[in-house]
Amino acid sequence: MNTLTRLHPGIVLGRELNELHISARQLSRHLGVSQNAATELINGNRAITPEMAVRLGRAFRTMPEYWMRLQVDYDLRRAERTIAEEAERITPLVELGTVQHVN
Repeated sequence: MNTLTRLHPGIVLGRELNELHISARQLSRHLGVSQNAATELINGNRAITPEMAVRLGRAFRTMPEYWMRLQVDYDLRRAERTIAEEAERITPLVELGTVQHVN
């Protein structure tokens, strides 16, 4: 598993900001968002929204999809851990091209 998918995308962002010596306050002003939104994101307490992904993409010269993929991958890994036992009890509806009958 990729190390990035185990980290909240805000933590990834925070590491990048540290390397660039940019504070949450500076980031918030640059992106046009509240300092609270930037801080919560960097601390891993807020998800990256599509709007934030567009802002981050522009600021870091990356595709917004990069930031969205980090969020989706993180969310999927978290969901897999959260409902692992419940998911194990779910049987496939389709097997080898045939639909299973559901009671």
